[in-house]
Amino acid sequence: MQYLEEKVGNEITNKSASELNKLRTEMDNRICVLSNKVDDVTKKLSGQVKTYIQSTEWSHIIKKQVDVSLVTVADNLQEVKQSLRETTEKVEEQRDEESRRNNVILYNVPESEEPRAEDRNKAVIAFCLH
Repeated sequence: MQYLEEKVGNEITNKSASELNKLRTEMDNRICVLSNKVDDVTKKLSGQVKTYIQSTEWSHIIKKQVDVSLVTVADNLQEVKQSLRETTEKVEEQRDEESRRNNVILYNVPESEEPRAEDRNKAVIAFCLH
């Protein structure tokens, strides 16, 4: 009887060991498949992260360059405005000088009360001719 018990026990143990080995092998295969899938996902994410970082870096670099260019353009615009102001002032001064070029200053001539410039000029001429 003991022999039968040992034999049955051995068979159960062998079957259990065999089943456990099968399960272990199946689990190892599934773990390997999952590990490969995780590696694939990791590679894809790594590539996407690198692309994102590169695009972020490029956009940051481009933004800096655009900012520098805008500052340069703003400075140049200020210089152009200043130059335009100076040129306008010189032109106004030249016009003023040109408009006064033929002026004559007469001392001790009474001011005319006439409202029109033509009448005032006639009054000055009449005073000078007398």
